[in-house]
Amino acid sequence: MVAQWNIDLETADLFAALVCILCVAIVVSGKSVGKGLISALLGLLLCTIGSDPISTYSRWTYGVERLFNGVPPLPLILGVMVLSDILTSLERFVLFEKTKHIAAFLPNWGQLKMMLLPMVTGSIIGLLISVIPAAARAAAFISCYDTKRAARRKKNPFVLAAASQAAQASSSVGSMFSLLLFGIPGTRLGVILFMTFLLHGLSPASFFGQPNIEVIDSVLGGAFVTGMLLIGLGFCGMHFFAVCSRLDGRILLPILFVITIAGVYLIHQSFFDVYLTILFGIIGYIRNRYRYPLLPFLLAFILGPIIEVNLRHTLAFSAGDFSILLTNPLALILLITAILLLLMTFLKQWSYTRYIKKNM
Repeated sequence: MVAQWNIDLETADLFAALVCILCVAIVVSGKSVGKGLISALLGLLLCTIGSDPISTYSRWTYGVERLFNGVPPLPLILGVMVLSDILTSLERFVLFEKTKHIAAFLPNWGQLKMMLLPMVTGSIIGLLISVIPAAARAAAFISCYDTKRAARRKKNPFVLAAASQAAQASSSVGSMFSLLLFGIPGTRLGVILFMTFLLHGLSPASFFGQPNIEVIDSVLGGAFVTGMLLIGLGFCGMHFFAVCSRLDGRILLPILFVITIAGVYLIHQSFFDVYLTILFGIIGYIRNRYRYPLLPFLLAFILGPIIEVNLRHTLAFSAGDFSILLTNPLALILLITAILLLLMTFLKQWSYTRYIKKNM
């Protein structure tokens, strides 16, 4: 049914829907709408590098062959998600907090009974909210709020942690809906799966209009088997992980750095990918330092080509007249919703900042 909706949508409607999804990611990704908007604009600017999707004219490649198809996604993802965290850990000098001795690995009956209901409600909340693209991050916060409100007593960190972790775990399942049908990753796990599809020559966006049952079954079956293996690995390797966390960061961080660089190089045997990874690692380090959200940047980078193609097809139908976006009812509603969402969140944050400064 959802795939049929995509077939019936016009290019203007799809463009407006993607813009609305990007605005949702900006709003829910951090405390500052301005920083989220800057991150999204930077991701959209990176999408302009490479061949033009309509005329195939080369843009901002400066003769570099590896950039003709756009910025390679793997160096970008590993740079901003992995290498940047390594650089941030080095800068903070508190590399790894040593884990204390673990006395018990499983909760007792009293603890399990106390957190059973929060875990169930958190799983349901995470599953329902994460179906909305880019909204999976909010599932843990809403679950904690619901648990605290239902308890009506002094908050219990143990129960709140159980509700939050259950919501995060189920949000990974719900985000598969938007990934497989829309090609829009809503979580970090979704971004990793998206990169896996691209490395194997699969385009998740094609699942929407042309469902491939065999591929989807393979992905879901693999996710189920992986989940079962991780449960066993977690129980069996808990002692080993605790020992690893006690190692000096001066040993672990260089190992992580070498593994990251080696993995990037071995994909295409290209030092250019290594240079790009280091460059995006520095950009990600700056992002971490000044607390710019990551999700709008990654989502804009992934959705940017689809947004550009749909916008240009829409303008081609109207001979370059932007008023076609205002005459289409669904596109107009979605664009107004996106603008109001940004404005309302910005005004709320601005008024809160003024209130804090006035009462300091």
